[in-house]
Amino acid sequence: MSTADNNSAVLATGTSGPEPLSKRDAIVAAAGHLFLEVGFENTSMDAIAEAANVSKRTVYNHFTGKDVLFGEVMMGWCKALGGPEGPPASDDPADGLATFGRQMLNLVTSPMPVSLLSRLIAGRDQFPDLCQAFWRAGPDRVGGYLTEYLADLDRRGILKVDDPTLAAMQFIGLVIGPFHLRRLLDIGAPPTADEIDSTVDRAVAIFMHGVAR
Repeated sequence: MSTADNNSAVLATGTSGPEPLSKRDAIVAAAGHLFLEVGFENTSMDAIAEAANVSKRTVYNHFTGKDVLFGEVMMGWCKALGGPEGPPASDDPADGLATFGRQMLNLVTSPMPVSLLSRLIAGRDQFPDLCQAFWRAGPDRVGGYLTEYLADLDRRGILKVDDPTLAAMQFIGLVIGPFHLRRLLDIGAPPTADEIDSTVDRAVAIFMHGVAR
């Protein structure tokens, strides 16, 4: 398998090795490959069933629609690319926020998510349901992780966060703001590891100043 093929497999399944797949995982893997190769709008449930070597009925037994399946694929991609998979685990807010911020910035500036989001924006009028699926599986879910974390820190008296949902979105904005739009417009290269570290560290410092007890 070539490096490109292996990368495609990682993005489609969230795994890095040729492990046996359940029918559900085979469906998600097939859908991921097809979404990348021909686009969401050109991928049919029949094609997914054929690629996964299962019946169309089996696909619908696991997923009620293509947008639901897309959400599952998105979560697999997030995992494969090192994106946040849950609230930060650290009781030290600066440490937890820094870890979360690095995961976020690495995710949203990676080539595949940038390309996918550009396609979604271009087709938003034609495929509004897909945009909703993307929002639920990506930004809304990840923002929910951080909201949960901040709300917990507020309840425990570690930070003062009057509106955890708004605060979560503001922190994410601080982290991705310097690079995300530039990447969507294909201006400049992805941030280096040093640029990611310095951007996240500064975002944490600014945010902590605003929510410190």
